[in-house]
Amino acid sequence: MSRGCFGLRMEKNDRMFLVMLAFFAILCMSRFYDHALYFHPASFPVLQSYSMVVLVTTAYYVVLFMFYAVCVGKVLGVNKKLMYYLVVFCSVFTFPMFLQANYFGTMDVYACFFTLMGVCLVILERGEWIVSLLGFVSACICPMFVFSGGCLLIVFLFYKGCKKEKKKYGCIGLLLGVAEAMGFLISYFRGSLSMDVQVTVSLRNFVLMVILMSPYLLMAVTCFKCFFRDVPRKMKIAYMMILVGGIPSVAMYALRGDFARTVFYVFAYYVVVLLTLMAMRDEKAEIGLLILKGEILRWVPIPAVVVVYPFLFMTLWISGAHELIVETVLGQ
Repeated sequence: MSRGCFGLRMEKNDRMFLVMLAFFAILCMSRFYDHALYFHPASFPVLQSYSMVVLVTTAYYVVLFMFYAVCVGKVLGVNKKLMYYLVVFCSVFTFPMFLQANYFGTMDVYACFFTLMGVCLVILERGEWIVSLLGFVSACICPMFVFSGGCLLIVFLFYKGCKKEKKKYGCIGLLLGVAEAMGFLISYFRGSLSMDVQVTVSLRNFVLMVILMSPYLLMAVTCFKCFFRDVPRKMKIAYMMILVGGIPSVAMYALRGDFARTVFYVFAYYVVVLLTLMAMRDEKAEIGLLILKGEILRWVPIPAVVVVYPFLFMTLWISGAHELIVETVLGQ
């Protein structure tokens, strides 16, 4: 075992896992990257240039791997395998999303880049004040960030404040909220406050997909219900804030008919929540995942199906090759 900077403990298996994860990322790139840049509303014209989109998408992958490395390095040794599964499950959604047709070049990739940087700072407890600046820049570039990554950062700061009982996190959270509001207003007055909506999945097929993906809702209930047992009132509030923090972005895109983004944000938000709580060694998250692991082993003969199943949807439905499943199986 080697101990790197910021207290990360990287074992040989961890490094091998990250290497295999990199190959998975390359596989996603070869499958989803179609080299076409679609028009997406942007606050600044330079953000729409092909070279800038490629640069920022690459930076997004770098910071995504950094986030995964931080989570793997911070988790306790006994929970390493749980973390591996969570990282792979999260990668099923986060690797292909911004490479696929209709979403390559969307401003969301900028917001996700800054959000993941902010989450890493919160986990490492280094430079948390920078999170406010990251929130401001994200809101200026992608105003809808306020309802997605902005909520994620605020609820984690609130959680840290309740957990460590330090007023610092409350001040940072308040400053972040003000920074996001300022960025949102700047976008409004510049006339760049527009919502990027891509209607790539019909409502009927979305409803059917929700039904087919409903087992993950049961898994989430199994995992999260233990969060509220035998905990102080302030921590119950913190966990409740975390659970409802994903609702604004999911509801926003669902109401506008962008169902691909709806699926992405509902899974990405709550899996990132579990990854982060595990990295911060939250006891309730560890217990919840162990209970969920037991239930999966009890009902699913091959646990890997839990990860492979959504990847089939991302590959054949949301992320391209729609005709393979929509036309031949589901019909128009």
